[in-house]
Amino acid sequence: MRIPQCLTIAALLCGCIANLPGSCACAQTESGVTQIEKAFQSPPDDARVMIRWWWFGSAVTKPELLRELKEMKAGAHKRLVIGVGHGGCTCEGAAFEYTFNVEHELRQAGVRDMAELTYLSNEYELGDFGVGGLAFDQQGFVSNSKLWTESLFRERGVAAIVGAHVKAVDPGIIHYELLDGTTGELPFDFAMLLPPFRGVDIKAYDAEGNDISEQVFAPSGFMRVDADYAPKPYEEWSPGDWPKTYQSAIAQNIFGIGIAFAPPHPISRPRTSPSGTMISPAPPRTGMPSGVMGRTVAESIARRIKKGATAELCTASMASMGAACIASAGVGMRHGSAASMTMFPIVHAFPNPGEISRQPRVRLASPATGRS
Repeated sequence: MRIPQCLTIAALLCGCIANLPGSCACAQTESGVTQIEKAFQSPPDDARVMIRWWWFGSAVTKPELLRELKEMKAGAHKRLVIGVGHGGCTCEGAAFEYTFNVEHELRQAGVRDMAELTYLSNEYELGDFGVGGLAFDQQGFVSNSKLWTESLFRERGVAAIVGAHVKAVDPGIIHYELLDGTTGELPFDFAMLLPPFRGVDIKAYDAEGNDISEQVFAPSGFMRVDADYAPKPYEEWSPGDWPKTYQSAIAQNIFGIGIAFAPPHPISRPRTSPSGTMISPAPPRTGMPSGVMGRTVAESIARRIKKGATAELCTASMASMGAACIASAGVGMRHGSAASMTMFPIVHAFPNPGEISRQPRVRLASPATGRS
């Protein structure tokens, strides 16, 4: 990838690199500036905020699940495993939702007693969700996400294996390693394991043709931005390590947001097994935070176009950002259920040895009734 000097580029949401409308040539004229300003004020339909729902991957399709349901109705006992497929995965919340949507479908089909459902995760404990846990403030009482999540798993009869790294998957067998160094095998008839995220393996070159990939991208392939990437122990982590403007470390006209930017470190405490295998969630950066970052960077770009290259950039650090989500626990207008959560901040103060006072605060709606 050659980095042009007169083209504004933004790395948006899912790691894609996209050209913004207009180039340096048109931005130098009043008509060009006006055109770009109008595009930001009234974006085309394909550039507006949207919500996308999808089924996880071509290997786990609706027909696959329907086939298992049909066989269970015929009397077959099935083992279903859902979770993450690597010790460094993120988006545990997505695996959590998938688990309870599948459990909901089993109950709706009348075959729940024919299914053994297991949640396999790299989280140190249930309720970590890649952010080191949450403090739930509900009806004047404060508890933590571990207690809440464990109670939901018991209520729905879902078994859990935590602190796990998937070493290999053979037909019908998942091989895993635990944080204590022990290994195990988990048979399955149906499985959905999230893969770890990685940036696109592309190269970056300066105007003279020199390879500057290591300056632009982290080893993970994600883009280096205005974060503090200096290696440091967990006890020295700080909310100030996290980026604010999402501007490239070496180019003023390149930004990386959402899953595209390289985080300075995880949010959850890092842990390794005796063999040295890292088993700890990577930080989540999708969903509402990506939308906030996208809007912030768009406003920064608009400022630079209108006021020049020295205009102050807008900021949106995850250490001072809240997020809201609805965690589905079964789709359906009459029989579905969900938990509505508003979390602040996303990146908590460090260190966080299980102290509720240091965990992000969450306003939680009841997963059973939906009442706040």
